[in-house]
This record gives sequence, structure tokens and C-alpha cells, in this order.
Amino acid sequence: MEEKYDVVVIGGGSTGAAVARDCAMRGLKTLLLEKEDFAYGTTGRCSGLLHGGPRYLLTEPEIVEASCKESGVIQRIASSLVFRVPFLLLVFKGDKYGIDLLDAYFREYDRYSRARGGRPHTVLGRREVLEANPLVSREVEGAIGFDEFGVDVFRLTLLTALSAEKHGAKLMTHCEVVDIGSSRVRFYDKVRGRLLEARFEVAVNAAGPWAPQVAKLAGARVELRLTRGTHLIYPRQLFTTAIAMQAIDGREVMLIPHQSSMLLGTTDEDHYASPDEAYPTRDEVMYLLQAAYRAVPALREVKPVRAMAGVRPLLPEWGKREEDVTRGFRVIDHEELGEASLISVVGGKMVLHRLMAEEATDLICRKLGTREKCRTHLEAIDGELSWRAEPTPRSESYCCECERVLASGVKEAVREHARTLVDVRRRTRIGMGLCQGVSCSYKAALTLAGELKLSPREALRQLRELLEERWRGRWPIAEVSSHELTELAHGVYSCLAALEVYA
Repeated sequence: MEEKYDVVVIGGGSTGAAVARDCAMRGLKTLLLEKEDFAYGTTGRCSGLLHGGPRYLLTEPEIVEASCKESGVIQRIASSLVFRVPFLLLVFKGDKYGIDLLDAYFREYDRYSRARGGRPHTVLGRREVLEANPLVSREVEGAIGFDEFGVDVFRLTLLTALSAEKHGAKLMTHCEVVDIGSSRVRFYDKVRGRLLEARFEVAVNAAGPWAPQVAKLAGARVELRLTRGTHLIYPRQLFTTAIAMQAIDGREVMLIPHQSSMLLGTTDEDHYASPDEAYPTRDEVMYLLQAAYRAVPALREVKPVRAMAGVRPLLPEWGKREEDVTRGFRVIDHEELGEASLISVVGGKMVLHRLMAEEATDLICRKLGTREKCRTHLEAIDGELSWRAEPTPRSESYCCECERVLASGVKEAVREHARTLVDVRRRTRIGMGLCQGVSCSYKAALTLAGELKLSPREALRQLRELLEERWRGRWPIAEVSSHELTELAHGVYSCLAALEVYA
């Protein structure tokens, strides 16, 4: 049946979930539509940092100030998801910036860092760097020590959405918007195979890199500059500090401990294909490895397990290199242009998602005559990570040994709007460890099938979908990664289960 909402939010990334939460907390009847799953797009493929952004200090100090303040806010409202990440910014002979210049630069950054609870930077000599991390190249001349904060972006986005639901919002994932009128939105529910409609007073386009396509459905126009960022994933934490280093072109590349893994990234390349077609290239893989091997030669002995790529939805700027494009954001009121009652939220960074949502919701409230103030910076969103608990009772086994996920964790994910096996991965990290789903995906598929009453054919389809998604991240690193795991997976699933997903 058709329902009427004050606000329909299109997009379930960090920004869309935050808009839905803010609207619901201000008493607006809210519907969130996401074509896949929460954090499916840009949010789920970022570096997982609440980054203050020291490299924007000279060009966009206002972005650094806002990022540091918002990092502090997220630490307060989602404290169980946030962790401090100590960094070593390595300096080698011939690097673009020397120790003295970086020391002066980070003294200025320290002023902004106080807002996020950052500690003052330190200057380390060669001996101190090697004592802190013996795997660093002995050619290092020194380093700047500073800190940032990491966050579980999948859990952050999910808990933001669940908080919106707690305050009355309706969440619908796997629902793709196909048409937007002046007061109606039509969307296709891919799980149930049906076309639905909802009426609204205001629609919010928070679709990230898909924002131009969503705006076009309403007869509006949004321009973005899309850039692609690739990361390599290592299956375990190799050391306790993150390392920032220069790539061959002078860009900064980072090796970041993140939960049970490490991320090496990222690249910054203009992307002209569909956001759905963002794949890592082998050139990008070698670019990252070249920088990492120079800084940490021992990394040659450790093989990444996969690569991933995401697309940044940046504001359009001509005449700038990809890395220099602004990280500012805009809230566009298309109704002022005589178009549909549509607002688009574009640009920005993941750490700014709550602030972006606040500005968008302020505009919505002005349109609807609501005087409620924003409270999203005051109310916590933390929830228990029940799927990572120890087995109780003893008879319950781990579904995923790599990430210590219980079978009951898969069931909990279903209660948190997981509709597919890939959805379960985002909520629990099954298949994201060393085995990349070889030993856990079939167990998770069986549990999910029982919870959702899936047919054997559908359970196998979802198993294939997860394995294919994992495989897409392995082929770009085929030249630098061992083949044993891929061969084992091929033998298990192709020979025993007749699933040809590694062809």
C-alpha cells in the first residue's frame, strides 16, 4: 500500500543513514531507500579513518577544522567502534618535505587536533623510528609521529540506520528507486520482486557517486567529479603503528592497521565509468606496492589477500589534480531551481557525514516548518557486538574462525536487515579474513537459509555471489599473491559443489 512520508532518503551510506537519523529524531516521518545494503558504496570501501586531513591544511583549513570536530563527535556517540591509530610519517632522502618543514607543519595541525582528542606530534630520529618499527627500511632518515582515529565503517553506518529506525524511520534495503515525481517515488523491491510507491513532502538524494543518476530521475541535474581509490588488504596486523610514506609521484600512501587486517592505500584516479564498475587495476596495485616496499622492504614476504576500489563523489573542479580536488560538500535545493522537491547532498568526506546530514535536515525543517533542533551529536548510537562474543553455550561453534564470528551472529545480522550473504559479511566480517570465505561461507549460507527460509537454489546463488565478490578482489593481485588459497577454493567449490566461481 502507498504511504506518505515527510522525507524519503535515497541512499544508505554513511550520509544517507545520518540524514534519516536526524530527520527521525526531529519527529519527521522518514523512509530510507537503499538499492543494495548499508555502506555498500563509497562508505564501505574507504580507509576506515576519522581523518582530520592534515594534507588539506594549507588549501582548506576549514575542512580540517570541521573534520577534527566531527571526529570528536563520532568518538562520543560511537565510542565502542572507534580506536586510536598511532602513525609514523616516514621521511627518506629526496622526499618532497624534510623533517624540519614537517615539524612546523604538524605544529599547526596540532591546534586543530585538540578537537578530536589528538595528541601532539613528535619528531623521531632514525634510531627511534627503527626502535618503534624494526621492519622499516634502514634508509629512513626520521619520522613524524602523530595519531588519527579508526572506525568500523560498516557498523557505524548500520547503527546510525538502526538509530533512525528506533526513532520511527522505516528502512528498506535492496530497493532501487526507478522514478521520482514532484511528490512520489517509485522503487523496485529486488528481494520480493515488486514495484512500490511512496509519497513525500521532500526527497533527499544521498546516493554518493550515484547522485547524478538519482537526480536525473527527478528531472534535476547534479555534477560530480568521481575519483577512484584502491586499497590492498593484508590478512593480519603486521605492526602496531600505521605508516605514512611517499609514493613515487610524491603522493602520500598509508599502511593502516584496521581490526584484524591492514589496509594499504590509497590511489586517486579520475573515474569515468559507472560507480558499479569500480575495480582495482594492476597498475594501481603495483603503484601501492612500490611505495610500500621502499618504506618496509620486509613487506615483500607478506602477500595481500585482495584489493578493493571505491569511488569518491567529489564536487566538480577543473584544472586540479585528483588529490587536490576539494573535500568540501554542498546541500543543493533543486526546488529553488523550479524542479522537484528534491535536495541533494554531495561531496564531503566520511568523517563529515553527520555534519552534512545536519545541514540537509536543517533545510528540510525550514521547508516543512519544523523548529526541532539537531540532537545527533548528543545521543549515542552504540550497540552490542553480539556476533563477536565467545561461544555460549559450549556447543555453539564459530561460523568464521578467521574473524571469530558465531553462527548466532549470522542470525543476529538477519535481525539487523541483512537479506543476503554479502549483507551478512558487512555486518560480521565473515569471509574478510585470511581464507576469504573458503571455510566459512557455506556454513554461513546454511544458517542464513534457515533464518530466511531460502530454497536450496537461492542459498547456492547467494553462496556463489559472495565467492564471486571475494574473487573480484583477488584477480588484480594475482601476480603478487600466492595461488594456494585460490586453488583450494577452486577445488572445494568447483569440484565438490560444482560452483564455477573462480573461472
